[in-house]
Amino acid sequence: QDPDNDPELAFPKPETLRQYIVHVSGLPVWWGHFKTLYTNAIGGCRGSYVPPKGLPKVRVEARAMVAFYVVVLMLALWFRATALLYVWIVPALLGQPFLRLYLLAEHGRCPLVANMLENTRTTLTNWL
Repeated sequence: QDPDNDPELAFPKPETLRQYIVHVSGLPVWWGHFKTLYTNAIGGCRGSYVPPKGLPKVRVEARAMVAFYVVVLMLALWFRATALLYVWIVPALLGQPFLRLYLLAEHGRCPLVANMLENTRTTLTNWL
């Protein structure tokens, strides 16, 4: 697992109330995704899991994603379409805290190791 190329690993696990609030907001993850996309688009991908011959493909894909996002945003602004906001942005922002809490329950306080039996746990809850 590579903290430089995995937004989930780039930030330490929360220890204080402030760190928990920031973590649950999802902002560090979104910032990490943005940085990774930018790094890949400019050809700076250094992931050990990407073979050298695959680096151009990573760069092209990242650039295509950036272009897609720019086109969608421009079209939404041009047509003053709010659908993008209500079917993509708002659900992503509202769902992020629930996802972060769920992932904290499964992975919080577990070691950052490759073995799935050591870095996760089963979460059992009541029917409610």
